[in-house]
Order: sequence, then structure tokens, then C-alpha cells
Amino acid sequence: MIILLVAISIFFYVWIGSSHNGYVIRVRPETERQHNLLSALHSEDFFEIKFVNETMINGTTAIDLMISEGSLEQIENLLEQFGATYEIVEAIDEEITFPEKIDAFILGHHNSYNTIVKWMEELTLTYSGLVETFTMGKTHESRDIVGIRIGMTPSDTPKRAVWIDGGIHGREWAAVHAVTFFIHQLLCQYGIDQQMTKYVDQLEFYIVPVVNPDGYEYTRSAIDNRLWRKNRSARKCNETGYCCQGVDLNRNFDVFFGENGASDNPCSKFYAGEGPFSEPETQAVRDFMFSDQLKGRVDAFVTMHAFGQTKSLGSKVAEAIANVKGSQFKSGKASEIMYVFSGSHDWAGLVAGVTYAYCIEMPPLFTPQNKDVGFMLAKSELIPTAKEIWEGVKVVVEAAMKKG
Repeated sequence: MIILLVAISIFFYVWIGSSHNGYVIRVRPETERQHNLLSALHSEDFFEIKFVNETMINGTTAIDLMISEGSLEQIENLLEQFGATYEIVEAIDEEITFPEKIDAFILGHHNSYNTIVKWMEELTLTYSGLVETFTMGKTHESRDIVGIRIGMTPSDTPKRAVWIDGGIHGREWAAVHAVTFFIHQLLCQYGIDQQMTKYVDQLEFYIVPVVNPDGYEYTRSAIDNRLWRKNRSARKCNETGYCCQGVDLNRNFDVFFGENGASDNPCSKFYAGEGPFSEPETQAVRDFMFSDQLKGRVDAFVTMHAFGQTKSLGSKVAEAIANVKGSQFKSGKASEIMYVFSGSHDWAGLVAGVTYAYCIEMPPLFTPQNKDVGFMLAKSELIPTAKEIWEGVKVVVEAAMKKG
């Protein structure tokens, strides 16, 4: 491994000052040495390499990396040095990676955070008695973290609740869109679709489309920022004197804090923070889940960005998604499918006492027929993908209803 890290470090400074135009390289590791190379590239921050299809990091057929134009030749040399099979898939398409500027909320588009919040507030007027918004905290940059409650006006007997969130990582626009699609389905189909009507009548949904508004808006501010993952907390310096901004919010919960998949280096994309719940965004999730309004009532917790945790139900979720248009999902523990990590779903299940704690990767895995890569979906795929994922989420909702 020491030799491996030295080989990587030879190329360390290539990225600095290079062009931000990107390429996607699809690597097909076949040997343990090649897998170790990719694992080292993923876990160590020698490069600003982005594993845009991170769900395929553990031993599956292909791993997609995004690199800068200026680094292309050097990365190719490194892969060839290790005998790895690879191909350049395509240059990153600006249409996929950067949002259009629109003021009104439109499904099938990448809406700004302010537009999403305004839309949710408008829904409280359109669906009076079914909907109310809530603010569960503020971000580092003083944005309100806003969610929406969907369900008949609470009676004296509190109903069982389902929590759904997205956007804990700034760059995951497809997840944010999917969560807004879920809101749309629950409300627009209420009184029309028997299943949706039953959900809204018998449960309460607490839905937060963007847990990390600062990071989300930062990724929308310039193409260079598109792949930003963390929040926008103040700069902190590592042992070498480099100072970097942001914390990976999904590593900031008090379950397995600082263990596999997390980093104590502020310049790492997996930086876990100075301690559990050091960030206002994760504090907001914790405090709202333990508030008098919700404590002990949440039977399902769905966070949109990684694979399902509860294996017995996970296969049913994957099957429901595949039935829509054939996208193949894997079920099982996230740590067995993706790179090893802990996150909000672990915390929900192990600390908050939620029976069905799930994370679902947005969007589907890469297939030869689907040129979308990782979290960067073309606009034409946003609604079809959200429809697929909604079928899986409904399996979790049904399980919560049976438990209640």
C-alpha cells in the first residue's frame, strides 16, 4: 500500500491550476491491485477526482471517475501503470451539470432552493388542511431549513409518521428533484388515487427536500462548483497547513462517527467535522426528530442518496423500482454495496428508534443503454427516474402503515 500511495502522490499536484472541463473515465478493475488503487484514490485526497458513480466502488463491473481536462493524460498513465482497463466515456455535458434559471417551480427541472421553498408555501394555500410548512433550523449561511408536513390535520391521537429527505450532499440534484416529485404525487393524487388518499389520511409525512441548502446553492452558483458535496461551514486547516471549507453532513451524526468512510482532514470531501452534530444542519435533523412533535412517532426514515439498509425489505424496494422500467438496484446494507460509510439512516435506526431506516441511491446504476452518470441526470430523465424511485418508497410506506 505504501508503494501504491507513492505512485499516486507523484501525480498529486497535477490538478492545481488545471482546467475545470471534465471527462468521465469508466474503469473496469480486475485485480486486487487495481481495486486497491481505486480505493486509495477514493479514500485519500491526492486528487480532486470525483467518483461520480460511487455506488459501484466495491467490486462491481465498472467505476466512473470524473477528472479535469488537464489531468486526463496523467490519470491515463497511472491507470496504465497498474494495468487497469478503462475507457473515456464522454466529456461532461454542461446541459447536465448546470441548471437553467427559472423563477417558477417546474417538475423536471433543477429548481433553486428559494423556488422550492416558495412552492411549498404555495401548497399550504392550495391544500389547506392537508399541508403546512415547518422550519427546523438554520444553516451556516443563515438559510432556513424548510420542510413540509402532509397529512390530515392532527387529531387528539397522533398518527404514525414517515420522514423523507434529500439533498444532504449539495451536488445531489436528482435526489432533491425526486423528493419534490414525491410531494407532488401525494398531493396531486389525493382524492383521486386510492393509495395516495390512504397514505395522506392515515399517516403524516414530514418531507425535507434539501437538508443542505448552502451546499445545494453553491453547486448551482458556477460550473466549477457543480460537484461540491459538503456544507459551507467555516474554513479549517489540516496538519499540512491547507485550509478548506465544509463538512460532509452524512458523516456528522453520532453513529460510527469518524470510523470507516469518514475523514478528520478538513480538506477531504468526507470530512466528518470537529465532533458529532457540530453542524447546524445535522443538529436540526436531530432536534426535530426528537421534538415533542415527532419523538417516537416516526416508523420510516427515507433519505435519498444511498442504498437500502434493511435487507428483508430492501429486495422488495429494488423489485418495485425495477418493475417500472427495468433499472436494476441492489438491496442490502449500504456498507456492503457502496464504499463503507455511516450516515443519517444509521442514526435514525440505531439512535432514533426508527424501524424502517432506508437510504436509496439517486439515480439508478449505469447501464449500457443509459448514458447518465452518477448523480448527474439529464433533465429528460428526472421525472422517469423519480417515478421509479417512488415505487420503491411506497414499499417502505406500506410497511410503516402495517406496523402502525
